[in-house]
Amino acid sequence: MIVDAGIDSTPEDVIFAYLDHILGRRQLQLHVLITHSDADHCGGLGALQARYPGIRSYAHEAERPLVEDPDMNIRMRYAEFAAEGVNFPEEIYESLRHKLGMPGRIDRTLRGGETFRLSPDWRVEAVHTPGHTKGHMIVYDARSRCAIIGDAALGKGVPARDGGWSLCPTNRLAADYLQTLDVISGLQPEFVLGSHYPVIRGSKDIARFLKESRAFVYEVEEHILQEPLRQERVTLSGLLASADGRLGAWPRERNLNLYYVLQGGLEKLEADGLIRRERNREAPGWIWSRVSSGRRLSGSSLFM
Repeated sequence: MIVDAGIDSTPEDVIFAYLDHILGRRQLQLHVLITHSDADHCGGLGALQARYPGIRSYAHEAERPLVEDPDMNIRMRYAEFAAEGVNFPEEIYESLRHKLGMPGRIDRTLRGGETFRLSPDWRVEAVHTPGHTKGHMIVYDARSRCAIIGDAALGKGVPARDGGWSLCPTNRLAADYLQTLDVISGLQPEFVLGSHYPVIRGSKDIARFLKESRAFVYEVEEHILQEPLRQERVTLSGLLASADGRLGAWPRERNLNLYYVLQGGLEKLEADGLIRRERNREAPGWIWSRVSSGRRLSGSSLFM
């Protein structure tokens, strides 16, 4: 089983040589499980299927349309908030479209709880872990106590090679993301393999990583809750502008990626009753809802 296919060039750069080596020694049924529909996870699927026509592919049912249609992926995932004035530069969209590669197909959709028999005494489980995206999946191998988590947890940012930070966490659905962190913790893995981190080993370091992932959700929530003190209305573009340097030390040009977590935070706070969305304004926004002074919600202290 291959977990994720990388960008369009990853199979040629990495995967083909490995598969050709092991397939030259024995007959194997190949499977590829796509954790979610981001370009760096599904873009190489079409190339894999062109090289190995018999490979079986899997993804959550919510991810399938975006995996199979790169143009829809750009519209629905990367340009989700274009109507609200939050847009990546055109060259970013062009780069993403290239990395998404040729369209791939998903042979079977998953919901979570499915098991794959890799050998007579080896089974792994597909676990639904929404938050980063709606249909994000991870693979848990009970035999080695290894959780291959993709982007299901993202700590306090994506590390750069020089020891700094290259990108903020990009979890989109805040409440689901918090539940997913509990799911990963409940598996009690000995190893966590994330797509953008060195291997995390041991219960202490894994717990620290999950704690950092949870803390960032609350930092975003607190940033949003402070905005009504500065502005009458809360807007996604306004939150992006005021977030510079407040939530992390990644490069300034990467701040646009915060729209995922900011929108997720706004939606969670709306569901919790702290803010409400204005539905009839030309420029979408949220306004403060009256709450008791000093109330605490979801681990976040209020500033009113």
